[in-house]
Amino acid sequence: MISPNLISEQIAASSILPVVMIPACTLLSMIFNNRLISILSFLRKRQDDLLEAKYAHLKHSQIEKSEFEIFCRQKEELWNKHLYYANNKRARLLRWGIVFEYCAIFTFSSAAICILLSYFNHVLSYISGGLLILGTLLVITGLTFGLREILMALSKLGESTKVMEEIADDLLNKFDQK
Repeated sequence: MISPNLISEQIAASSILPVVMIPACTLLSMIFNNRLISILSFLRKRQDDLLEAKYAHLKHSQIEKSEFEIFCRQKEELWNKHLYYANNKRARLLRWGIVFEYCAIFTFSSAAICILLSYFNHVLSYISGGLLILGTLLVITGLTFGLREILMALSKLGESTKVMEEIADDLLNKFDQK
């Protein structure tokens, strides 16, 4: 017969993984949320800067207002198309990463409850083992989405710089011609 001390030691030893993984998943979710917020704040700041630049150039420009508005609208559409596709995909990847991390938190919490209840029913110890494996796979999947977003952000950085340089060159050429 198994002694109660041995069972309580096994429960304590097996409950360490959920105790460590739940805060780790929470931290990853917060990191992904912060990255998602930074994407949204960048887009909002970009729109505010574009509006300020439009009104500043309209006040100090010698070109006609309608011609300048048409030119700005064309450049804005080019830039927004670039921003929309890049940042929409990045935001989608981060949302999926957050969903998988929250699922992992739920899975590890369920595993901790099963570990505590395995004292009464030994079948629950097998279920908790499966939940721990599933939770680990969910964490890895969430991390994969987060890493894909980071790689995408780094690759889009060069493209964004090129698009901004083209827009700035076109604006300078347009003003130099007038």
